[in-house]
Amino acid sequence: MHKFSKNHFDEFQEWNRRNCKGKEEHIEYLHYMITEQFGFEKPPYNFSSWVANTLMYEHNGIDVLMYPSWKTQFMGCNFAFHPNFIDQYMTLDRVFQMTVKEFIIEKPGSESSIKWSHGKMGFVDRTNIHWKWPSEHEVSVLLNYVGGNYNVNISPTK
Repeated sequence: MHKFSKNHFDEFQEWNRRNCKGKEEHIEYLHYMITEQFGFEKPPYNFSSWVANTLMYEHNGIDVLMYPSWKTQFMGCNFAFHPNFIDQYMTLDRVFQMTVKEFIIEKPGSESSIKWSHGKMGFVDRTNIHWKWPSEHEVSVLLNYVGGNYNVNISPTK
């Protein structure tokens, strides 16, 4: 995630130099200000929700917003999807109840891990979700989805 963000920012700076002659400093300041708001704004998130709503609903072609996660100390990210994108390109297959117990971050920009537990697993049946405790095989499927950088405790979520 950190590498992705750095590459994106480097591309932004290059675009800024090419396209905003004489205003590079102003555009970069706006970029930092908006990024800071998305990362540190307190509920009810008036500014960041206004920016996100404006981007997604008043401009064509913006289907997904990605922004840093404050909860993971900016090591992870959050996504906001336009409802039309969800309707056209995504389907829900199964749902896992999960509880994050602890974030383990050695130092910013380095590998991190998460301790979490999962509860029941939901299967979609048209407009309903049927919940059950996952089998060992289904737990292994979940572990394959999230990768090996997680400490999993198989116990009910509370």
